[in-house]
Amino acid sequence: MAGRYLGWFMLLTGFASVLLSGVLVGLWAALVGWFLIAAGTAEGRVAQLQEALHGVTVRQVMTRSPVTVAPSETVAGFLGALPFRRHAHVVVPVVACDGDVVGLVSVRRINRVPMERRPKATIGDFMRPLTEVVTAAPGDSVADLVPRLEGKAKHLALVLEGGRLVGVVAQADIKWMVSRLTTDAQLRS
Repeated sequence: MAGRYLGWFMLLTGFASVLLSGVLVGLWAALVGWFLIAAGTAEGRVAQLQEALHGVTVRQVMTRSPVTVAPSETVAGFLGALPFRRHAHVVVPVVACDGDVVGLVSVRRINRVPMERRPKATIGDFMRPLTEVVTAAPGDSVADLVPRLEGKAKHLALVLEGGRLVGVVAQADIKWMVSRLTTDAQLRS
């Protein structure tokens, strides 16, 4: 909150300096002020989101039993089966035959594979390895998961229990929960 107040002060005094003295140096103060306001607002939103999600577990928001694909599946075979059309997620967990989760593949990325390569190219060739994917346990706090999803291209976490995939959490799942919690709170008021 203090950062936003300081930001507004710098923004206003910077613009006032430019208007009253005609010196453009005040624009730097205004620019820094604008940055502080934006950062403070974003931080405030994250704090509100974490407060709303306090006590909510990953298990409560995850999509259970997501569609998966084997790393050995060809791109042509996967795109031909189109299992992802029934589901909202545009990324698919990659699970080996032994049940181990090995990564995540973007449907958009495999759609860009040239037609002539699709019959021989495998999903494993285009997947993001598990080490680069956000993971969570069913009992983890959603409030703690939110910042880990920020800045991630796919905004999706794989939910693992005992090393096995039990679900996925997308930002849409979290937004749905926040909406539900907000509606419930309004109804109780």
